[in-house]
Amino acid sequence: MKHFKINSCNFDVDVEETKQYYESITLCNCVGCSNFYLQVKTAYPSVAEFLNKFGVNIEKPDEIFWTDIENGVILYNTIDYTVSGSFRDAGDVVLAHFNDGKVKVYITSGFVCPNSQQGEYFTLSVVGIELPTILEYPKTHIISGNKRGIRGIFNRIIEKIKELRH
Repeated sequence: MKHFKINSCNFDVDVEETKQYYESITLCNCVGCSNFYLQVKTAYPSVAEFLNKFGVNIEKPDEIFWTDIENGVILYNTIDYTVSGSFRDAGDVVLAHFNDGKVKVYITSGFVCPNSQQGEYFTLSVVGIELPTILEYPKTHIISGNKRGIRGIFNRIIEKIKELRH
């Protein structure tokens, strides 16, 4: 167990268990998520380095919520990661700022994204990442994300509505 403090928050993190978890998860294969996996580590190395302190692989999120932006750029509104361990004294839930404050990493208090993590864990969320679209995808996608969780349900509902219209 690794003990450390960031701002006012004290962490007890099992870095090795977190790394093992990220080796075993299945990734979403939608175009928006694939676009993220291909670019994020190179485009945001300081965020990747920060998350690595917790044992998190930036290229393997549990959940991504993204929207299309004009001019071939995708805004990744929220990217969620789970970490094996616990935290205390989270007076300041924003842990770090990157890119002049546009990108933030914070503890998502009271929320855990859908995952297969066993034991005690918490969720770290990254907000504000923007990446150019390098893959072709249908312009009908408004919201996308992992097939697990509420976004997956929402996407299946949208697909069903499209089927019924035809």
